[in-house]
This record gives sequence, structure tokens and C-alpha cells, in this order.
Amino acid sequence: MSGEVSIYCVNAVVYEALVGEEAEWKPLGNSAWSEMHIFKDDSEGVGNFRIVAWIPDTTEVILNTNILPDTIWEVKSDDFAELANIDEPRYGIYFPSPDVSNATTGVVNETVEKLKAVEMPAVEPFRPPPPPKDELPPAENPTLGTEGSERIVPDINPGEPPQAPQDDEGFGLEGGDGSARRHSLAEFEEVRESVRDQRVSQRVSQSQYVRVSRRVSKSQ
Repeated sequence: MSGEVSIYCVNAVVYEALVGEEAEWKPLGNSAWSEMHIFKDDSEGVGNFRIVAWIPDTTEVILNTNILPDTIWEVKSDDFAELANIDEPRYGIYFPSPDVSNATTGVVNETVEKLKAVEMPAVEPFRPPPPPKDELPPAENPTLGTEGSERIVPDINPGEPPQAPQDDEGFGLEGGDGSARRHSLAEFEEVRESVRDQRVSQRVSQSQYVRVSRRVSKSQ
């Protein structure tokens, strides 16, 4: 056991499951209480663990198995648990009390989890690198809507006059109230002619006044 240290020790009775028989157990060491240790070996840089149990009076080793990442430890009752590795016999471990059983279960499960973490380190998801700047597509200055969709911006020729708006109802030259508009235009022409006649009449009156004034001045 060079290089190994005991990290946990309890008393337990060890059983071995009979092949082909369900719920049949063979007691090991004549059902005597054994001294069961969990050993750790750091000599190779990576921790190796195993469970070893022997009878103190006879030093008979009744259990010697590794703790691996796929080791199965199942609690069957308050004071009984099962231990199994692939291609190895299945063992039953009887503890003197539920507290001892719970403490042993905690140590074994923690050891298995540590081994799983060493065997399967966390791997970050692959993220492809961004393309080089000289390979990026040229920007086209799109205008984005509220949903991020691209809107088409029409080309506008600044030299073209804007289109005339469509005639609203009631202001068209034909149909609707076109006759009313023509009537209003006629009235406007009549008013403008009347104003022009008034201005001509005023100019005529002023000219007559000037001539009369001149005659009066000469007579005096």
C-alpha cells in the first residue's frame, strides 16, 4: 500500500451477491465486523481510490475494489448499501447505524463526482471566429424598420417636379362641384371688371376736376 493514505474508515459487515439469485447475499468473513477503509493514492499525479475491508482478528481481506467514475453506490435502507463496478461482483455493506451509513454514502458519492470531473473536463461550446475585415460584404446603407427588416429607399431625381395631387371631391374641374367652381370664377371676373371700371371712372373724374379748376383760376 505504498503511496496510499486512508481518508475514511468505518466498521461494516460485507456481503457478496450470489450470481443468478436475486436478493440472496453471502456474508464474507463469517459475518464478522470488518475494518473498511477508503484509500487514496496520489503517486501518479491523478488520485486513485479504492475500498478495502479486512477482518481485524485474522487480517483476511474480504473486499478490495476501486472507486471509478462509473461506480454504482445505491442506498437500499437506513443501514445498508450496495456497491458495484462493471464486470465485478456486487457487494452489500451493512453499517452499525444510519448515521454511519449516511456519512459513508456522502464520501463515496463525492469521490465518484470528483473522478467524473477529472475524466470529463468541462468543454466550452465552439464559437467560430469572425471573418477578416477585408472579407466582410460592402455596406449598402439600408434603412431598417422596427422589426429589423430592410426597406427599399426609392431613387428621387431632384430635377423632377413633384406630381400634382389628385383633385379632391368638390374641387375637380369636371364632375362633382365643377359647375360651382366655374360659377365662382365667373363672379370673380365680374368683380375684377367692376373694380377696374371704378378705377377708370375715378381717373376720369379727377381729370375733369383739374380742367374745371384751371378754368376758374383763369376767370378770376
